[in-house]
Amino acid sequence: MSSSCHSHGSLAVWNDVKSIATDLQPCGSTTPLIVTFHPTTNTAPTKKSTEKVACPAVRQDAVDWPETTVGQKAEVPCPSGFAGLASRRCLPANGSTVWGKANFAHCASNKLISIENKLKEIEKNFNKTQAKKVLQELNDVTRGNDSKPLTGSDMKRAINILKKVNDMAKNGLDAHGGEQDKKNFLSTASNLLSPVNTGTWLDLQMDGNTNISTDLVTLIDDFGINMASEIDVMSNNTSLEVETNNIAMRVNKIDTTKQLKKAFLNFTLKSSSVCLPTDASWDGPSAVSVIAVYTNLGDVLTLGAPKGAKKNITKAATTLISSTLVPSVKRFNSPVLLTFAHKQSSKGMGVTCVSWEPESYSNSWKDSGCQVVPDMSNEYNTTCACNHMTVFAALMDPTAAPLSEGHKSALEVISQIGCSLSLVGIILTVTITIVYWRKLKSPRAEVLLNICFNIAMTCVLVIAEPLARHSQVNSKPERGLVVEWCNPLALEQGFQNIAKRPTCFPKGISIK
Repeated sequence: MSSSCHSHGSLAVWNDVKSIATDLQPCGSTTPLIVTFHPTTNTAPTKKSTEKVACPAVRQDAVDWPETTVGQKAEVPCPSGFAGLASRRCLPANGSTVWGKANFAHCASNKLISIENKLKEIEKNFNKTQAKKVLQELNDVTRGNDSKPLTGSDMKRAINILKKVNDMAKNGLDAHGGEQDKKNFLSTASNLLSPVNTGTWLDLQMDGNTNISTDLVTLIDDFGINMASEIDVMSNNTSLEVETNNIAMRVNKIDTTKQLKKAFLNFTLKSSSVCLPTDASWDGPSAVSVIAVYTNLGDVLTLGAPKGAKKNITKAATTLISSTLVPSVKRFNSPVLLTFAHKQSSKGMGVTCVSWEPESYSNSWKDSGCQVVPDMSNEYNTTCACNHMTVFAALMDPTAAPLSEGHKSALEVISQIGCSLSLVGIILTVTITIVYWRKLKSPRAEVLLNICFNIAMTCVLVIAEPLARHSQVNSKPERGLVVEWCNPLALEQGFQNIAKRPTCFPKGISIK
């Protein structure tokens, strides 16, 4: 019995609930056993339990990235040959995870660190030979290859090294006096602007280093001014020129006391040119002009559109020209002419001449003080006339192509024909209304006549405007008379357009 009770008292899985209740009843008991049965629901696993919550360990970019929880950032030592930490974030992606872009901005090349240390020793005890070696090594290290960009840390270190070398030259030390030294200096800056480093430039500026491009342009201008100290204005050689892959520079020393025979001083570099007017009001017996042409600088500048621009076009589609005069010119009697080589055809596009003032740390282009010279421009080159000196470029807008003369004439004819037909209809309407005025007299008819007179005046002005404009262009001694006729027409036309709106409002109410 006991064994029977133990055997029947043990819990077992039965399909029938009643059988389970009978087997669980104590031995010898006649009291019914009440059993509450709670069925177990076999629910499917939640989505969360099936989602990946970590990025797997992987070796990429010569770095071993460990398994990292989603949303977290992994930090590991930089690749071999670099000092610092590389970072990468694990990101969620549609129920899974994916590694984000690796950040090597804080990885510094051991070679650049070594160059920095050598430069510190040179600053303590200047050695001309060592300074030349530093420039040569810096040029070699930054040259790199077409597939591996410089890191953000290397970019900043290279610019800082160039600045220190240039400061030595400012202080009278022969830090880049030789021809090859100048070539190495400018070649290093050119290497930084290589297309392979475009992504690094943009990442640096997004990370808050917004002035890095300004620092480079200012440094190149200072370098050119230092070069001018080596030019003897009394000799036949009054200029120095250095050309690299992405930057070309020309430095001229001008004797302003001599009568300049040419109307312009013309400098041509990389299919771009600058024409300085010689009738400028020079401030001093001599001046230095520094012209630098950049082929790729426009790709890395993150400047805003000109103030008031309708389109947010900010990328320069031409070479950039930096033009500096020391001392600055008080006034230009004639405009400075700058010709830019296009990176692409501008056919069917609108072109705007713009400028940028790096010395003021401006963060946007300006379109004031410069304008396109159509007669000297084509789809491969744009010529701008400017009244000041700074950094210049041209922006292209594919949606703002200027209308051809044929299209302008066609639109003008269509407008005149349409307004003439409208005027004829209005005259008929007014005539019929006046003839039958006794029958039609009402507030509604009066409002209708007012609107008719207003529209008729606008049509007359639209028809007369081209005649006045063409007469103004072709007139010579009578220009003053024509201008006084043309300007009031334009003012009256604007007034009529404003007046039509409130006039139509009571007409709409009367019709209702």
